[in-house]
Amino acid sequence: MTAIAVPGELDRELESERAGWLRRRFVVYCALWVVVAGAFVLGEALSPHPPWNRAVVTWDVATTVAGLLVASAAGLYAWRRPVRRGRLFALTYWLTVVGFVLTAGFWHVQVLLDGDDGTTFRDAAGGLAIAVAARHLLPCLLIPWTLRESLRPAAALLALCAAVLAYDVLQPDVALAPRRAALYFGLCCLAVAPGAAVAWLRSGRFRTDFSLRFLSARYRALHADLVGARRVHESCLPEPVTSGDVRVGYAYEPMREIGGDLLFVHPPGGAGEGCALSAVVLDVTGHGIAAALTVNRLVGELERLFGDDPATRPADVLVALNRYVTRTLARYDLYATALCVRVDAGAGEVEWASGGHPPAYLRRAGGDVETLGPTAPMLGVMGPEEFEPEPARLASQPGDTLLAYTDGASEAPDGDGAQLGCRGVMRLVTEWAGAGLPPERWPAALLDAVRARRGVARPAEDDTLVAVVRRV
Repeated sequence: MTAIAVPGELDRELESERAGWLRRRFVVYCALWVVVAGAFVLGEALSPHPPWNRAVVTWDVATTVAGLLVASAAGLYAWRRPVRRGRLFALTYWLTVVGFVLTAGFWHVQVLLDGDDGTTFRDAAGGLAIAVAARHLLPCLLIPWTLRESLRPAAALLALCAAVLAYDVLQPDVALAPRRAALYFGLCCLAVAPGAAVAWLRSGRFRTDFSLRFLSARYRALHADLVGARRVHESCLPEPVTSGDVRVGYAYEPMREIGGDLLFVHPPGGAGEGCALSAVVLDVTGHGIAAALTVNRLVGELERLFGDDPATRPADVLVALNRYVTRTLARYDLYATALCVRVDAGAGEVEWASGGHPPAYLRRAGGDVETLGPTAPMLGVMGPEEFEPEPARLASQPGDTLLAYTDGASEAPDGDGAQLGCRGVMRLVTEWAGAGLPPERWPAALLDAVRARRGVARPAEDDTLVAVVRRV
């Protein structure tokens, strides 16, 4: 189950962030073009030129003004209204191509206007690599292209270079040698490498940085949701019963913010003098959100059961829970273990039924310990017609204390991986009773022992719930 980020959501957020970045950088690119072109035109207008050079200057100014107008129109278009990323990419593509055409065209038309003998013609052909590098590297530095997006205008520039060089080779008067033309084209191919490298490095870094920011934000949002969900989930746990003949206390540590262990007590505030109290300890398979959602559903079923019949027997509770798990949760590979105990102070007995749950221990007031083992398989693995838990009963006297727990306690590993085990739990109970530790403190003491086994620095590996039901 993926709870922090869905790839589709990440990709959508990434594209949205990148579209905004592309739009801002595109406007900056156009503005820079306009500033540089405007400064060049102004400098040419204010500088004196000899008559023989006026034609070249006029052509130079004309091409620069044309590029300035194109860049101004594109920049205003992107600045005044939201533009989709695909259209912005098309604009940057065509601006790159137009800028190269104006630059390369200026050099070659200058040759025609000068009427050179071929030297300038060859120099203009050799300058194609410079034009490619300038017109490709600058947008790669300013505009957040990916490597693939940077290669598309690069391919167009190289195609134009190939056409210009082929034209130069075919000129009858100042023919460019094919070998020299091939050398120039190789230099043009190398000229796109810096821009492509910049686009590749920056796009990879942007995706990594954005993914970290995105996942961090989603994690914080998820954590906040889990904190709220924990408050809702813990509302399913009862208040400790501190009055009456039968009292209940517990300690709970989920593996994550929320978990799949549950203690259910009926009546919620405890039984009156000489009355019976029922307690159900549940452990859902799995951890985290899925287990917590399952627990919430089982709480509703338990409230319905005891609402219909407050005197429901433990075996009947397991039968109803097994039916519910089998029909609604087992299809999703969700199962549960459960221990249902009914302590009747008036009748002086404790009745229980256990569906695959770790054994509970009943410590008598005189010091003897009795085991309350499983009476049926775990919930959900057998159909309702096959599931027949056998109820069991023991006599109960004032001063008896029953300790129940989930497998997070019995399976708690130490540094070497050795588990505490059910015998280890019973040994601890015996030690605490012999040392005079009050039963109401046993749940916290067992939880502390579990933490001590794994080490304070290590996180919990399972949900752990410990409960005591005692007669006073």
